[in-house]
Amino acid sequence: YRTNIYGKILTSDTEFDVETKPGFDDEDKDIYVYEGVTYVPVADVAAANTAFDEGGAKAVAINLIEVNKAEIILPSTTEDVYLLLPNTDMEVDIKYATSGDKPGKLYVTIPNGNVATLNIDTKESTVYFNGDVTTLTAGTAPNTLYIVGGKVGTLNVAAGNVVIENYA
Repeated sequence: YRTNIYGKILTSDTEFDVETKPGFDDEDKDIYVYEGVTYVPVADVAAANTAFDEGGAKAVAINLIEVNKAEIILPSTTEDVYLLLPNTDMEVDIKYATSGDKPGKLYVTIPNGNVATLNIDTKESTVYFNGDVTTLTAGTAPNTLYIVGGKVGTLNVAAGNVVIENYA
């Protein structure tokens, strides 16, 4: 059974109704929710690229990166795009498809662990980054790269500006 619960932990007696919707147990309904965003879970970078390109996904959670240099191709859209990256000691490149629309905003999150090298080449998008990375190279829109949390060992800015928020 899958359950998503939002809000505060129940700390006193209360009553609530639970509705089981027909078809909820279909295997095609796999989702992953992180900080209020619903992600399509994918096995690897190739599956992420397929979900973006053919499946119309705007948010993917990649389970495993096993190649020496992974290349994530963002979907052709003007909507916001979300990526959850796994812990990896590999190099990860994030860039646009060769043609088409560009996302207005890109949210890149590494919820657990670290990415060794992350290269973000999105010179027409504003990027929000949250996570731990050894080396981050970013080319973003003039309206910037926001580092909203985590730890960045080395930061190289290829284009755009940087705003560091809530950084410890």
